Parts: sequence; C-alpha cells; structure tokens
Amino acid sequence: MADQLRLFPDLISCFFEEIVRLDSPFKLHSREVRRDCELGGFQLPKNNRLLLLWASATRDVDKFEHPDRLTLNRKHPKTHMGFGRGLHFCIGAVLARLEARVVLQ
Repeated sequence: MADQLRLFPDLISCFFEEIVRLDSPFKLHSREVRRDCELGGFQLPKNNRLLLLWASATRDVDKFEHPDRLTLNRKHPKTHMGFGRGLHFCIGAVLARLEARVVLQ
C-alpha cells in the first residue's frame, strides 16, 4: 500500500477517507426517545434509550462494496459517516483532512 501511495500520491486523499471509514473517530451517539416514533421501520417507545452506531454505518454492505476492505478506488470516498453527518458533522473534518494530506505526502 505504501509503495502504491508513493507512486500515485493523488490516492492519499482516498487512503485517508478509507482509514476514517474503517476506524471512525466518530463512533456513536446515545439519545433518549422523547416521544413515540418510528425510525428506519422500527417503533421507538417514549423514554427508551437509543444508541446510534455511526461507526457501524461506515461498514454497511448496502452502501459499500467489500466494506471491511481498504479500497483506494471507491466511487464516492467521502460518503462515509466517519465525521458524522448533518448537524453532527465534525467541524474539524476539513482541518483533519488537510493535516493528514500534509503528513502523508
């Protein structure tokens, strides 16, 4: 892998995204269900606890072909949940990507 990155430094960004996808710094959220609702086809009763495993989502077989494999040619390398999503997206993601690229280059 290191030899491949030396020969093709343009792959460093993809390598970093794969590392974040495989070993996400953003693991989970715990929430209390405040009202009866449905999420992804599951009924969630009020006052139950909900554990959202973002790290598990980065290995979803419906989203990633060979999800447990480090692959440098993924079609959309930044579609992982390694930095969260939406309101919970990591404010430092841009800086982390920049620092990683500089260090790896």
